[in-house]
Amino acid sequence: GGKRYFRQWFTNYPSMIEKTWRLRVFYRLTRLAAELHLEMKKNPGETIDQILPRLETFKVPDPCSGKPLKWNSKTNMLYSVGTDGKDNGGVYNTLKKEYDFAIRINTAVVTQ
Repeated sequence: GGKRYFRQWFTNYPSMIEKTWRLRVFYRLTRLAAELHLEMKKNPGETIDQILPRLETFKVPDPCSGKPLKWNSKTNMLYSVGTDGKDNGGVYNTLKKEYDFAIRINTAVVTQ
């Protein structure tokens, strides 16, 4: 009953929920990107595909889907499937309403 009442009075309810999940995901993606950057600095010869599986932050499930976060090596995007639950390859396109929450990882060589 409370959710119905809340929806009736707050017309932007779906937007509020999406913003909450987006914040959680971007917090997790930022932590993972920082951990990945440190690991790339320690092991400059390894690829991101080799490093990601052993990072503890990568093992934590995606808040939106409950599955692991995704990595697209072609576009260098680390992403969550978003609140729509569809895997769009890390694309955030408001025109088509495809909402993956993603950040681009800089794969340039990290020097010490």
